Amino acid sequence: MAAFAPNVGLPSISYLRSTPGSGNGPNHERMSSHSEISIGHNHIQRDRTPVAPIRVRGHYVSLAEAVADDSQPDFDPYATGRDDTPDLALNGKEYDLSKLSPNVYRDGYGYNYNSYTPTSKTPSTGTETDFLKTPSPSLFPNGLPKPRKQHPFSQYFEVPQWKLLAVHVLLCLLAYPFLLLFVRVARGRTLFWTRVAVGAGCGVVGFLLGLSLIGLARRHLEATAWATVIHQSRCHDHPGIRLKDIAPHAEDPVSAWSGFWLLWNRQTYPGTARNSRSRYDARPWSMHIIFFLLLFGISRLLSFIFGRIVFIETQVKNQRQDYYETAIKGDIATADVTRAQNITAFNDFRLTWTLAPYSSHGGLPPAVDLQWMNPLNTGQVDTVYFSETTNSQLQPNGSGFGTFETSTLTPSLDTLNSEMPVTVLQAGVSPGDIVRQPRWGIRIRCMNLPDAGNNILPISKNLSMTYVFIPKDTVGTLLDYYQKPFPDDVPPPALASGDQDWPSNVDQNKMLYAAPFSNNGVNHAYWSQPLYNMGKLIYLIRTNHNQYLSVLSSGVDDTGFVSLEIVLIRLNSTFAAQGSFPIRGDTIPDINGTATYIGYDAAVCIEVFEPWIVEVYNSTVGTPTTLRIVEKGNAVGDSSAGAVKERRMGDELVTNDNGTDAGGVRKTLLSKRIRDVYGVAHQNNVNQILKDNGRDSYYVPSTIAISYTTGQGAYGYTSLSASLFEKARGLADANNLLPYLAGSGSILARTYPDRLLASAYIVRGQMIIALVVIFVLGLVAALFVPRLPLGAPRRGFELYSWVAAFYADELVGVGKGGPGAASGTGKADYESGGAGLGGGPEQIGLPIGRRMEIEEIEQRVGDVRFRYVP
Repeated sequence: MAAFAPNVGLPSISYLRSTPGSGNGPNHERMSSHSEISIGHNHIQRDRTPVAPIRVRGHYVSLAEAVADDSQPDFDPYATGRDDTPDLALNGKEYDLSKLSPNVYRDGYGYNYNSYTPTSKTPSTGTETDFLKTPSPSLFPNGLPKPRKQHPFSQYFEVPQWKLLAVHVLLCLLAYPFLLLFVRVARGRTLFWTRVAVGAGCGVVGFLLGLSLIGLARRHLEATAWATVIHQSRCHDHPGIRLKDIAPHAEDPVSAWSGFWLLWNRQTYPGTARNSRSRYDARPWSMHIIFFLLLFGISRLLSFIFGRIVFIETQVKNQRQDYYETAIKGDIATADVTRAQNITAFNDFRLTWTLAPYSSHGGLPPAVDLQWMNPLNTGQVDTVYFSETTNSQLQPNGSGFGTFETSTLTPSLDTLNSEMPVTVLQAGVSPGDIVRQPRWGIRIRCMNLPDAGNNILPISKNLSMTYVFIPKDTVGTLLDYYQKPFPDDVPPPALASGDQDWPSNVDQNKMLYAAPFSNNGVNHAYWSQPLYNMGKLIYLIRTNHNQYLSVLSSGVDDTGFVSLEIVLIRLNSTFAAQGSFPIRGDTIPDINGTATYIGYDAAVCIEVFEPWIVEVYNSTVGTPTTLRIVEKGNAVGDSSAGAVKERRMGDELVTNDNGTDAGGVRKTLLSKRIRDVYGVAHQNNVNQILKDNGRDSYYVPSTIAISYTTGQGAYGYTSLSASLFEKARGLADANNLLPYLAGSGSILARTYPDRLLASAYIVRGQMIIALVVIFVLGLVAALFVPRLPLGAPRRGFELYSWVAAFYADELVGVGKGGPGAASGTGKADYESGGAGLGGGPEQIGLPIGRRMEIEEIEQRVGDVRFRYVP
């Protein structure tokens, strides 16, 4: 049949069959009963008569043919082509040119390969064929074939690809610093961008190292695939590999599927079994497939591995730049004021009424004390006391404690029924918001009563009351500290009506008030008086037989309250053996007749209730925590000390400051409208303290009285300390008074959402181990690629290897035709589809037409076997 090829000078594939006894040349029985597909430079025949090949591999019928064939590396006229033994029948120096064949030598590993030096030692005389003993340029117009490259393992392994190995080593060295750049970029950013940066760095490093690793591993798969073809080609039964088993390697040469498919083929083809090839190649080729699959898997997992080596940790960072306006329950609503005015129990001193029983006292929010430095006087540092914000105040339908519900009078904050969802964010962190809000706070400053021996009257003559005379100078000094004006509408001090005349040792003109206390046996007693804008009656202080009115009112500028606070300590000396008192009362015998006395001491305080702008951290899963004081003020805004310009996110919240609740949200905290609430809350705190008084007789010590001193224990009273009292009173007011200054009214606040930032770093030890393992695997893959059996040259899956295999007649196709198949059909048959392969003795060849689809070609010729011909 005619060879089918384009009309150009390229090699064409011919499906030819040599007929025994034909005149075209001797038949050396290379093709047995199967048809052979070989590649040659035959011209296309125009007739449909099959033409037998003019040569058979390794044998020539004329010298001209041998010279024209430049694919043969060397020729030995003394060799028969069957083995390495010279043909002794040729001693007559008459050479049978039809038996010229390449010299074949065996290396130390048992492989056959062509040599460039004749092995025959037989001398020869000069004849016209002597030039065949040595390769001549006329036989190799393209140059002499290059000898195998030598390297330390050349006897067993292929020459390493040094360039690929050098690139692999360079990548291993640069992987750490390159990935470190991405890690540094990822630090201090949000979790999303940190993951993007780390993922990009790990992806690039993993991709490059994986690409290098799979490139080095590819040669192991290629060598094993060609070794499989050679092994099966030497099998007597069904030699060669089916085309459809070779095709996957050409389609996807470095995939895991190719490796598994090849491993399966080695288990199914009998020629690859160890006992079938033990005579010439007993190496464990399947181990190289497994090694390839191992490298393939590692190369695909490198990005993931590096992603685990780079550790990402998150942290919640507060920010005060971007904020949302919101409303919290931090003010008193009109309904709350009304309910506070209807509570009359505090007007009856006999009740010592409190808003909440002692059993529920623990339900009140804790007190918080923060330091604040006066920006106008940096030497003045005060402690400001606050009541902690509750979860309910930060919820849409919540409230503070200042609702004054008469049904229970016990604050109830059921946070479990809240509509505020608990948000748990990624990475196990639950960030919340910084809430900037206006809130009432307390500053208090106290001094021991000066000249207490004269300014305390233990027992008056008529009413048996105790008086504490408060000097104007002392009050003025305390007011100056807070930069408050001295009150100018205070009437002259006076004793209770019906009591004795003014004591002669006290200058009435220098006194601001004369604070009366009943002789009731309570070891600590309190007296309070507002200093500005005296107005509405709030609560009463009871004497023995008369009631003296004490009034409270708002400050001058409607931004707070200023209260004068007096504490009187009266203690029986029987319980204060170490006690020090500035004045003693008359001697009183005890039950045993021992003389005892009552010691007296007092302190004067100015307590200021002011609005402050504070920041509260709302964790969304825990109790809010007050962080710091932003500034002194009654309306939230940008921090005056902030270096970063703040930006509002979202819509602006509509507020109302006209004294009504229209609109629902107020912007500022004002004191005038909550005077009644303040009065009730103030007396609630005083009564709560008075409950811890021991007994209402005998002036015995109590725990709270001892806390005003440096002593400890029931008998440990020493002396009244003004600093300790101001701290105790500030905490008590923050705990029992301030919670009731926030009810169901809404106040404008700002929320600053936290930023969840991430930081990344490389675990150095793990990184070094990973890079060393990758380097070693690449080194092994580069240096130990096995040589093919039978001395075959290295072949791969690229185009050049397939061209070399078919062009140099290394691979020949074996059809399915029977032993009697004579010839194939002509070119026209192939163009039109041709006859089926092995369809009959006159129809041998591949039924491939020009216009056939790939799927149809695969179906028809997939079972054609190709075998390796050394």
